[in-house]
Amino acid sequence: MPCLVLTGHPCVGKTEFAKKLRDRALQHQSGLISSVTIVNEEVACVDQTKSECYATSHAEKSTRSSLKAKVDRSITDDPSSLVICDSLNYIKGYRYELHCLSKAAGQKHGVIWILNSAKIAQDWNKMRSTGKPEYYYTEEQIKELIMRYEPPDARNRWDKPLWRVDLTPEMKDISSTEKAVEEALKHSVYNMHDLSEAINTDAAPQKIPSTSAVSTFKKGSGFKKKRSSIEKKDMDKDSFESEKVKDSDTNEKILSIRKSVEIQIDEILDSFLNDVAPLKQGLSTQSHVNAQANVLNDIDSLTSQVCNAIMAAEVQNYSGSKLVLTEFGEPNIQLVCSRHLPLTELKRLRKQYVRWVAKSPPQDTTKRGIVESFIKYVEIQVN
Repeated sequence: MPCLVLTGHPCVGKTEFAKKLRDRALQHQSGLISSVTIVNEEVACVDQTKSECYATSHAEKSTRSSLKAKVDRSITDDPSSLVICDSLNYIKGYRYELHCLSKAAGQKHGVIWILNSAKIAQDWNKMRSTGKPEYYYTEEQIKELIMRYEPPDARNRWDKPLWRVDLTPEMKDISSTEKAVEEALKHSVYNMHDLSEAINTDAAPQKIPSTSAVSTFKKGSGFKKKRSSIEKKDMDKDSFESEKVKDSDTNEKILSIRKSVEIQIDEILDSFLNDVAPLKQGLSTQSHVNAQANVLNDIDSLTSQVCNAIMAAEVQNYSGSKLVLTEFGEPNIQLVCSRHLPLTELKRLRKQYVRWVAKSPPQDTTKRGIVESFIKYVEIQVN
């Protein structure tokens, strides 16, 4: 399952955004998403309120563990199922752990930063005290969570790709997003590196390039042509600058209007589903399956028998390129070898093979499967 992680201050509209994201994903024109799973405190900690989930450091740790376990169980090999982690996710190390879960499953991963005013978040939280008490944070809790929030940084691999969505209701232009980002950085004590530089790299909207002016000149004498050219260049330059100012003003008016949440969600889904590549599993997240003790004993015994069978086959067919081993049932197993194999070399290959299968045991652990795996290993090494 691809995974989208929502992050932001408490009470900024993440849950409502997650529901809209779920609905838009199921209706996406690509048809790549057939099911959506939303993971939040209500699902992972059913017997606790939001205030209880973050009452103490121990409760916070238990909540994060429950959320992570639920996300881990939800992420599967099915690329048509989307997982939305709807929680604070305010610690960068925790977001890295969620990134590793997607990486271990070889699925797509992205982060969406939900922005809103801290004052609005506190007002919405007060409204919950009467209407939805199970979602209510105490005033001290919400202030501490806002202060301890670690903003995502697109330069970190676990925070990319990073999308920002501003849900501030009274602001309808693009500048409100930058104001919300600056406010989040101002309230957060986590500012150990210049986040504003990383965040504002793409903050300013790119202006649509204006059409370049083309000037024409009349034929005439060389001196007059040169003088006329200078005058016309100045005139064209002035007219071009005035047209450019008009175009830029028009474009700024068009781009200053903030897009609706639905349009932003569709753009995020287009980019996430079509442009983002699945994460590749690395050594840090790769799970090594150790072979069981009885399998290792069988491998040690069978490889020793195979070495004795190879030596016996070489005595009977010293100059042949194919050695037929009849000791392991029908059909007979053949070893393709272009040269004679001394016993010392066979013992060395056997020790290498045993060390290798201790970390990567063969899928077929039957007697014939182990023998065929060792024969294939020998062929690769000697040919």
